Amino acid sequence: MKKKIGLGLLVVLVMIQFIRPTRNTSTTESPNELSNYYEVPADIHAVLKKSCYDCHSNNTIYPWYTNIQPVGWWLQDHVNEG
Repeated sequence: MKKKIGLGLLVVLVMIQFIRPTRNTSTTESPNELSNYYEVPADIHAVLKKSCYDCHSNNTIYPWYTNIQPVGWWLQDHVNEG
């Protein structure tokens, strides 16, 4: 009985790896870019790009573990909320 449950869980874990969320990537700069509306000093803009733009832009950089589901689903939900 334990073998069947373990095998069933393994099959489910393998199957969910094929269900992937769409990624938040774009090739163009967003028209809502902060620097389009306000004059931002270069050093502050660099800090914003490194710290904030990953989630708060259309060019998210995803870590390697995003490819493992259900972690990828959770991270994509987090990006969508951001």
